[in-house]
Amino acid sequence: MKTIKNDYCIRQFVGSDTLRPAMAKVNFQDGYLYSTDAYIAAKIKADLCVHNYIEVEKYPNVKRVFIEHKSIEKKTVTVDTLFNDLMRIECCFKPKMIDCDNCNGDGVFTCEHCGSEYDCKECGGTGKTKSNELELTNEHDCFLFNKKYKLKYLDLIIRTAVYTGVKEIKISNSKGTNGTLFSVGGFFILLMPLYS
Repeated sequence: MKTIKNDYCIRQFVGSDTLRPAMAKVNFQDGYLYSTDAYIAAKIKADLCVHNYIEVEKYPNVKRVFIEHKSIEKKTVTVDTLFNDLMRIECCFKPKMIDCDNCNGDGVFTCEHCGSEYDCKECGGTGKTKSNELELTNEHDCFLFNKKYKLKYLDLIIRTAVYTGVKEIKISNSKGTNGTLFSVGGFFILLMPLYS
């Protein structure tokens, strides 16, 4: 069904890497919308979204990644089951770390008077400071269906299901470290597992 919620969800998967600006947008290609940050990719039929999108120049060939997915096992889980399994993992929301404005993420500050270098007082020499934005994190690996994933990406998949009112998610695993395909209503979401 065409709904603005689909627009909201497809935009969750865009990248934020300043070195890859094309991935910061939703791409229209062959009747589908694609978004990715290189670890997770989502696609949905364009006519299920309200806004119009255009083809993004120099966008990675995400369509091919979906086409090349070869399933070796399939499972269907309820959103409630997946949500409950994830809640067993000790996780919390912590401030998202961003590059320090004072030292531009270098962690080193140069004295304007004598030219000597010292650790940035703002970030303590780490190059990172806390932002106002929170992100879901955990201190442990997140294993699901015998593969290890970043918790924040599984959270995006669950959010997509909750926002769109989907009750079941179909999961298609591929061999080894190849991606896992999650079918969430009209969305197809391909998530790359972490290396063990």
